[in-house]
Amino acid sequence: MKTLSELMTVLEGRQGKFLLYFLMTAIMLLALIPPPELPQAPGSDKFQHAIAFCFLTLFLHLSHPGLSRLKGAAVMLGYGCLMEFLQSLTAYRSPEFADLLADSVGIASAQLLRQMFFSYRKTRSSLPPTPPM
Repeated sequence: MKTLSELMTVLEGRQGKFLLYFLMTAIMLLALIPPPELPQAPGSDKFQHAIAFCFLTLFLHLSHPGLSRLKGAAVMLGYGCLMEFLQSLTAYRSPEFADLLADSVGIASAQLLRQMFFSYRKTRSSLPPTPPM
C-alpha cells in the first residue's frame, strides 16, 4: 500500500495527467450520451455534478502543481460551460444553469480542501518530530 505522499508523487507526474484527461473525457462522454431511464432522487444530478467537479479540480491541481487556484477554477468552469454548450446541441440533453452552479460548488469545495490540506501539511512539517515511544 502506498502512502499518501507516494500517491501524490505519482499523480503529479505523467500518470496524473493521463488520469485527469481520461476522467475529463469519460465524464464529457457520459454527459453527452442519452440519459438512462432510471429513477433518480431529486437533486442527485446536481450532487453528481458537484462531486465530479470536486474530484476533477483536485486531480487538475495534483497533476499540474504550478497552476494557480484562479486558473484552475477558470479551466474547470470553462470545461463545465463547454459541457453545457455541447449538451444544447443534442436532442436528448439540455443545458442547465443549475448544473453550472453545482459545478462551481464542486470547484470551490476542491479549492477549500486543497487549501486545508496544504495548510495542514505546512503546519505539520514545521512541528518538531515526535520522539519514538
